[in-house]
Amino acid sequence: MKERPKIYYIGVPETGNMGDHALVISSVNFIKKAIPKVKIIKMPSKTWLLQRDKIKQAVKPQDIFVYNPGGNMGTQYIDEEFAREELILNFPNNPIISLPQTIYFVDDHEDYYKWFSFHLKEEMKYDKELKITTSKDEDIKIFHDVYASHKNLYVFAREEKSFEIMKSVIPECNLFLTPDMVMSFSYKQPKAQRNQVLMSLRSDCEGLLNEQQKQDIKVALQLKFDGVPIKELDTNLPFKVKNENADAMLTNMLNEFASSKLVVTDRLHGMIFAAITNTPCIVLSNYNHKVKETYKWIKDLKFIQMVDDVNQVEGWINEWPYEMNKSFSNLKLNKKFKNLNKLLKKIYREQKRK
Repeated sequence: MKERPKIYYIGVPETGNMGDHALVISSVNFIKKAIPKVKIIKMPSKTWLLQRDKIKQAVKPQDIFVYNPGGNMGTQYIDEEFAREELILNFPNNPIISLPQTIYFVDDHEDYYKWFSFHLKEEMKYDKELKITTSKDEDIKIFHDVYASHKNLYVFAREEKSFEIMKSVIPECNLFLTPDMVMSFSYKQPKAQRNQVLMSLRSDCEGLLNEQQKQDIKVALQLKFDGVPIKELDTNLPFKVKNENADAMLTNMLNEFASSKLVVTDRLHGMIFAAITNTPCIVLSNYNHKVKETYKWIKDLKFIQMVDDVNQVEGWINEWPYEMNKSFSNLKLNKKFKNLNKLLKKIYREQKRK
């Protein structure tokens, strides 16, 4: 009997970033709804690189690749971009679907490239060197040449600006615009009291707030919510979350949001977690366009307030409570995922014939 197409799902996180885990959970659920009987083989990008030869032997012509969505297309996170480009180059005939991404090319990455090049060669013992580029134009040229070389590649952007960049940089590719995959997640709202206030702020290279600004936000919250606990909970947990524990950990995280009177965050998935739990939220932008652009999908929710300047945060804290004009489910974003649903079904049908 002919073997059915399998999906190799690449890019499963090996960190405690619950936004990334939520992307995997949401995406896998979405794929299973579109293709109920498909077998999905999940692996981190590092596993794909380290076991490249073994995987190349196992993959059949009818199999399909799906790359995890997120914000790592371009040169900000070259480890993930390198893994995705290696996939494109090593499987020129198998369909590859890159789920909704933000694309971003940084101006200065020399030190990061040198670190990853050393890591690739000395620690991973990978047999291909990373080219150390010196300009954004050179990065874009390499990116274009890799992506344009694959005729069965489907690339999704998760917001309009990334979609426009993709159309400019890789016009030859099959390009689509779809919301962040976590916006397809079905959350069952618990009957819980909102008995805390949540600060979910970054402390990595993408964050713009210094410690004094974070402290000022906390003081403003304490003054507004006298006697209410102020909880600090980054969506990027300080420990690794195993794939088998991710569902339970995500539920716990979402319940924390659902138990909050107000959330202040500069994380994209902090904003989305607030939206899907119908939790009032003040959102600060980060260093690139991903938060502000993704906000456009949910801008009709008046309980989610986007601010461009940290100095505006105190004003919005004092404006609470916000108008709960509609719930997240009322946005009916499911129809925005129809192009992905149709594509998955179409590719699977075509691959079954091989």
